[in-house]
Amino acid sequence: MYDLIIIGAGPGGYVSALKASQLGAKVLLIEKDKVGGVCTNMGCIPTKTLLHAAEIIHEIHKAKEFGIVANLSFDYSSLMKKKEEIVSKLRNGIEYLLKANQVHLVYGLGRIKDNHTVKVSSKGEEKTFEGKSMVIASGSSPFKPPIKGIDEKGVITSEEALSLEKLPNSIIIAGGGAEGCEFATIYSSLGVDVTIIEMLPNLLPNEDREIGLRLKALLERKGVKVLTNSKIQKIEGKEGEKKVIIEDGREIKGELVILGLGRKPNSDSLGLENLGIQTLKGRIVVNDKMETNVKGIYAIGDVTGGGFAHEAMEEGIIAVKNIMNKDGKMDHALIPRCIYTIPEVASIGLREEDAKAKGYNISLGRFSFSANGRASTMGEREGFVKVILDRDREEILGVHMLGARVSELIIQVSLLMRIGKDSDFISEAIYPHPTLGEALKEALLDAKGQAIHKVRI
Repeated sequence: MYDLIIIGAGPGGYVSALKASQLGAKVLLIEKDKVGGVCTNMGCIPTKTLLHAAEIIHEIHKAKEFGIVANLSFDYSSLMKKKEEIVSKLRNGIEYLLKANQVHLVYGLGRIKDNHTVKVSSKGEEKTFEGKSMVIASGSSPFKPPIKGIDEKGVITSEEALSLEKLPNSIIIAGGGAEGCEFATIYSSLGVDVTIIEMLPNLLPNEDREIGLRLKALLERKGVKVLTNSKIQKIEGKEGEKKVIIEDGREIKGELVILGLGRKPNSDSLGLENLGIQTLKGRIVVNDKMETNVKGIYAIGDVTGGGFAHEAMEEGIIAVKNIMNKDGKMDHALIPRCIYTIPEVASIGLREEDAKAKGYNISLGRFSFSANGRASTMGEREGFVKVILDRDREEILGVHMLGARVSELIIQVSLLMRIGKDSDFISEAIYPHPTLGEALKEALLDAKGQAIHKVRI
């Protein structure tokens, strides 16, 4: 019998397996497809590879400002080959880590029979395994709403969009969230005519309103057509000649439609009903220890409604700690959110509208990258840092950034919010000059009316 059986070898699952093995557990890891899950194979890693290519193109276009003239051309097939090389190398690295840590990896579809038994089906054969505890890390799949024409040829998911054999001349992206905006960045940089259609009033509706508004303006400046407050009624046309009909009657034409409408939990085929595991709209319900309503059964990652690989990894570690009698609790309020557009978006904590709705007495601080020395030397003056403070306790409630490399800047905020340091701890720190981080310090000072490099009106 295994100490722990894990279903799913995505970021949450394989990290859970490695952590449990480090703590002395005998671990079985079940994966139906490829280790690394969507993140490594069809999500985070391939997307960021293509986004890096977009960044290089961005740098080449910007080079003229610095007296450098370059002729730009690219080979799309070589880019796809590079993406596959990176994905394969990282996937092989995960398999090596699992083997080195004596994790028993089994390929097949896992289904829970009872509290301690999982059946694994593969190539017409079925095997049964027993374990003292379980972690469900089965991930998620692209969400397809009931829109007429959504299953026709020429309409693809975000996962399929990462393996196009050739570039279309034009695409329509359904959804202006993180997926949609990242794909708009990629394909517009590669010379494709891009239109984003978003049902809600702003791009990135889960982020602070100011971030979505500014990103919309920047994407439009780069030639991306952005339609907000626009609900898709149906999709028509043959492959290569698609037409999206908006509810108000507008018709948007493009060669290809990419769906970036979020994801749904993979909870249907796990056998949850055999144990009475509680779900809500397909999401497995867990407590702050990542345990379900059935003792000894834990769930992590997208199947619980999560949306980030780093979130799933941390949840996996928390679950394993509790399984191995080492107390751990998950704090979802302090999960950084990063979106790799050009420029990047990074945030943590409450949005301004949420802080007001919760009744906080807030103070806002802002600092533009146009006034930051390092950003100017890089030619990356677009964007800003926005800080939300609790005026009464001078506690950081949220930080929202749009700018170059802000996915790296958010790390220090995450750390300081987690250890409970107040705003003075950061704003009194000595930042090297010139650095992008100085924009964070100035925004914190601005929230208290003390910004040095900003004129207060």
